[in-house]
Amino acid sequence: MKKIKNKQSRKQLNSGLYFLATVIILTIVALLIDSEKTVKALYYSLKLLINLIPIIVMVILFIAIINFFVDQKKLSSYLGKESGIKGWIITIIAGIITHGPIYVWFNMLKEMRKNGMRTGFIAIFLYNRAIKIPLIPVMIYYFGTLYTVTLMIVMIITSPIIGLIVELFTEKDSLDPNPRSGVKKY
Repeated sequence: MKKIKNKQSRKQLNSGLYFLATVIILTIVALLIDSEKTVKALYYSLKLLINLIPIIVMVILFIAIINFFVDQKKLSSYLGKESGIKGWIITIIAGIITHGPIYVWFNMLKEMRKNGMRTGFIAIFLYNRAIKIPLIPVMIYYFGTLYTVTLMIVMIITSPIIGLIVELFTEKDSLDPNPRSGVKKY
């Protein structure tokens, strides 16, 4: 078991190194083609990274807190196969109230999936991320109250259907906490 984990860790490390090398090479090529635009893009990327650091730290802390305080059985009771309506409601609310770029949450969702979270709940969480409480007044301004409220209700009601559809098509994959482990490379 330990050898398998080490082999998987090495593959992930190698993939990361290949990606990093590709980015560095492409950056050098871009610098050679148009150094002024490339430097501007790098500066913008650095500013973006600095802005994302607090969100990334928050998500890492959130994952650590979940791993430390939440028992795997308890997590499964809230977000696992036996969670019932409680799991659906928790996931919908969590999707609506969370903030920040969605890709920052992917790692947390992966960890929660490893701890027994249903794949349908991941879909529900991602689907409901489109509803943003701070943006509701702006939506009302541009689209009107009836449209905004109708859209939000439809999204909330249909998100469990989307979750069930995702589970239906990914049920076999949902049993594997590392979805890339069964991918064959040709």
